[in-house]
Amino acid sequence: MALSLLCTLALVHAPGGAFAQEGEALEPTEILQTAFDRMFNYTSARRVAMRTWRDGRHVHTRNFEMIYKKVDGQGRTFLRFTAPEYLRETALMIFENHDRSDDVWAYIPEFRKPRRVNASAKGDAFYGTDLTYEDLEHHDWARYDVKQLPDASHAGRDCSVIKAIAPPSSAYASAVAFIEKERTALVRVDFYKRGSSTVVKTLEVNPDEITESEGVLLPARMLMRLAGRDGSTEVRFEKIVVEPEIPDEAFSLGKLEAHVKPFDQVRAMRSERVR
Repeated sequence: MALSLLCTLALVHAPGGAFAQEGEALEPTEILQTAFDRMFNYTSARRVAMRTWRDGRHVHTRNFEMIYKKVDGQGRTFLRFTAPEYLRETALMIFENHDRSDDVWAYIPEFRKPRRVNASAKGDAFYGTDLTYEDLEHHDWARYDVKQLPDASHAGRDCSVIKAIAPPSSAYASAVAFIEKERTALVRVDFYKRGSSTVVKTLEVNPDEITESEGVLLPARMLMRLAGRDGSTEVRFEKIVVEPEIPDEAFSLGKLEAHVKPFDQVRAMRSERVR
């Protein structure tokens, strides 16, 4: 599970993103990748609370902390739950791959050893929320068939609309992203399941709750809303630290078994860059 108008500024750059000269339009893949890079795909440490609702009733909360960094050009994610008590110490490690599906490992204390999450299970609900394991991955959009749709307005903002048709390894058929032009900020994604022409769920980010810090975007929260039923999961970012110092060895399966906390792997945080 982020995220300077590309075609009007003299020079635009986002970490991991693309450059554009004045008057030069970027390809749809570049717009999409830049939006995700600005919001999610930068070295960071985050504390997150996920609150799930059904029929207007709060049913549970999941708290976790996570760190993300690219190692040798490929993303690494380390996540560990801090609440509720029965999920405490449960952890996840994601190793991104450019040429194939990401490797996802889950650690459940009673099993004592990390277990690989099968590709067929990546579309399953993530611990009772409306997110899936796949939603937590940082995607390489070059692996998708991407095309630009007509511009649209969302939440009062002018948006580029990009459709990404997923590779066969994805649980989704496609996703349609609405990207605010002014900041190249991701503000909405509609997800489509295979064999269906209707939206199954929508991710929304209130543009008024996105701040910008040193070239990256910091959302306060996101909402994953189910289509056709009264169900949603709010993802609230209680703390985001931009570009902390994280050693490469923080992303090893041994850290899962050792009950190490992701934030304990951060060597240095600059408090002035905390959201």
